[in-house]
Amino acid sequence: MSKTYADLHIHSPFSLATSKKMVPEVLEEMAIIKGINILATGDIFHPEWQSILKKTLISQDNGFFRIKGGETDFILSGEVSLVFGEKGRKKKVHILILCKDFKETEILTRAFSPFGKLSSNGRPFLKISLKRLVEIVREETKDCFLIPAHIWTPHYSLFGSKSGFNSLEEAFEGELDRIIAMETGLSSDPPMNWLVSDVMRFNLVSNSDSHSPLKIGREANVFGEIKSYDELIKAIKTGENFLYTLEFFPEEGKYFYDGHRKCGISLHPLETKKLNGLCPVCNKKLTVGVLNRVYELSGISGEYKGEKKDFKYILPLIELIAELLGKRENSSAVETEYNKIIKAFGSELSFYEDIPLNEIEKRFGSKLSGAVARLRERKVKRVPGFDGVYGKILLFE
Repeated sequence: MSKTYADLHIHSPFSLATSKKMVPEVLEEMAIIKGINILATGDIFHPEWQSILKKTLISQDNGFFRIKGGETDFILSGEVSLVFGEKGRKKKVHILILCKDFKETEILTRAFSPFGKLSSNGRPFLKISLKRLVEIVREETKDCFLIPAHIWTPHYSLFGSKSGFNSLEEAFEGELDRIIAMETGLSSDPPMNWLVSDVMRFNLVSNSDSHSPLKIGREANVFGEIKSYDELIKAIKTGENFLYTLEFFPEEGKYFYDGHRKCGISLHPLETKKLNGLCPVCNKKLTVGVLNRVYELSGISGEYKGEKKDFKYILPLIELIAELLGKRENSSAVETEYNKIIKAFGSELSFYEDIPLNEIEKRFGSKLSGAVARLRERKVKRVPGFDGVYGKILLFE
């Protein structure tokens, strides 16, 4: 069966803390190396980035765009950061917006301008509620759709412990018609999300939220053959032709456990409860992580036991090689080995998904094939991230 790999959430050089290398030509090159067929442009509402994309991308007359001579389908997308008051408490939520053409992105750019300075950041801050955002998108466009981003992250997310909501109704006040999915984010996986009934109303997507080229495709969505923007939106909304997602191990995300970074404290939610939410070192409030928040909104402190749904865990290949070689991820030895594997097998996702273990062993030895086998079987050691500190996934400890 033909498969289409899509990463629908990345950022441009105009976003804060983002690599200057995130330009169309490099994105095209990296999408091929990673095995991504459909890649987000990111930051489509930033005026300068929008202008660059208009000059660089060529419409394929199906809602997708390509650079000259390229083979990657780009989809116009951007994330907005909503900051607004709600019942005496400031709410901060990130929303991913997908658009079919530049005409509608221009319309939304004009519509958003009164609510924030769009040129200040690739992911602009808008002083507007979730309800009003949906209303604007519905009133002004025909083919733009919304996906709440990394919905469990403590800061800037729909259900985040620091500034989110406890329910969809509270958040959107009934205005849900342009919402087509929920994004898991790096610190949660599908089984965690399936515990929460509000989330179960939508399909789940997983994207890299990449700020640098090497991070592209660290999470992704796998569809059957997708030939147009309309087919992609339908697959996301209905689940038809949506095969599965490729996920981070959620423990590797930097907000999985509760904790306090300054004090080096990382805690399971049940330990946090015993401490009344306070750091045992400095006695200040702990940052409540994703797992705790999922338990809070689901009323369940355990594993998902319902219907089995499709997803797979992956690990950035650079991380896997670095562990095998005992080197830093940015070392020349790791880069050399990475390039050899890509040259041999075509792309990173093809290596993980399609290549038989005996073929990996034949070309690169039993240590690499053994690592991939452990990854495919989920036999890894998980060191949870907390309070902005990334966790670790170890294959041989």
